[in-house]
Amino acid sequence: MRQQGFDREQQALVAASQGRYENYGAKQEANAETLGDFITGQSRAEVDPAATGIIPGSDSNVTVLEEARQKQKARGETDKNAVRLGDVLSFGETLGDTLRLQGRDASQIGQIGSFRRGSQNVLPYELDAASHAGDKAAFGADILRGLGSVASIYGLTAGGTSPQVRLGQRIMAMKPPAGIVRLGTTWAGG
Repeated sequence: MRQQGFDREQQALVAASQGRYENYGAKQEANAETLGDFITGQSRAEVDPAATGIIPGSDSNVTVLEEARQKQKARGETDKNAVRLGDVLSFGETLGDTLRLQGRDASQIGQIGSFRRGSQNVLPYELDAASHAGDKAAFGADILRGLGSVASIYGLTAGGTSPQVRLGQRIMAMKPPAGIVRLGTTWAGG
C-alpha cells in the first residue's frame, strides 16, 4: 500500500516535470517581450553635447533638425536591438526556469525513492511486530485456561456435594437429599 502511494507520487512528479516543456515557444515569447520591454525601458538622461562643452552648440535649424533626426534614428535602432537582445536572452531565461524546476522535481523524486527504501527496510520489523501483536492476549488466555483447569480439578476432587473422582478407586456417588432412595455404589475400572 505504502509503496503504491510512493509510486503514484513519483509518477505525478515525472508527469509534471515533462509537462514543463509544453507551450515552450509561447513561454519563450512572453519572456522575450518582458525582457525586451525591460531593456527598452532603460533610458539614460539625454545629455546636451553643447552643455558639456565638448561640442559647440549650433543655432542652425538644419543642424538642430538633423541632430534630432539622427537621435531618433539611433533610438529606434537601440530599441530594435533591445527587442532582439530580449529574444536571445529569453531562450536562456525560459530554459533556466524550466531546468531549475525540473531539478527540484528530480530532488523530490530522489527523496521519495529514499522513503521507499526506508519503508522496505522497516517492513520485516513491522511484520514481526504484527505477528506478535496478540502475544499479550494469548498469555492472558493461557493464564485463564490454567486457572480454569485448576478450578475444574478442585471441583472434581473437593468434598461436599460434588462427586469425588479417583482413578482406580471406588467412585463415590453424590449424597442424595433426604427422601431420595440410594441405589448403591459403582466401581471404576470394572
